[in-house]
Amino acid sequence: MQSTLPPSATPCPPIAPPPTLTAAPTPKDYAPGTPQADLPTATLRIITACRTVTLKVQIASTGPQQEQGLMGRTDMPQDEGMLFDFGRDDAGDTFWMKNTPTPLSIAFISADQRIVTLDEMAAFDDQTFHASNGPYRYAVEANAGFFTRYGVKVGDRVEIVKQ
Repeated sequence: MQSTLPPSATPCPPIAPPPTLTAAPTPKDYAPGTPQADLPTATLRIITACRTVTLKVQIASTGPQQEQGLMGRTDMPQDEGMLFDFGRDDAGDTFWMKNTPTPLSIAFISADQRIVTLDEMAAFDDQTFHASNGPYRYAVEANAGFFTRYGVKVGDRVEIVKQ
């Protein structure tokens, strides 16, 4: 994970270690899926008040890709995630964790590439629906605690560098 300090910024608190997570019980009807392969990729640069954090992401831009998301993925490197590109501002879609064994963090990002909402999502929780507090064009899922760990806040800017 690359983290750099902008020249004009004050020093940030140290980056916290990844959280230790308790595994969620596996539902009886859970059947592991196959993680999506061959999706386009990008690098996200999240510019906070005192550092730039990078995250490698797969891009889900079609309905079927977005519906599957990270379902069935049992682990994910700390510096990876998935970017959902809706191609338009949308405040109506929600996210859930059906068949998702890995707890995740989510950031909703506006068309002008500012974070509008941050949330945490528990593994296998198909009862809670996670929504943005405002219009968004993108959502990015990363490992649980990722955004908190790096001090990412609502209003931080995101740059999407497609490969």
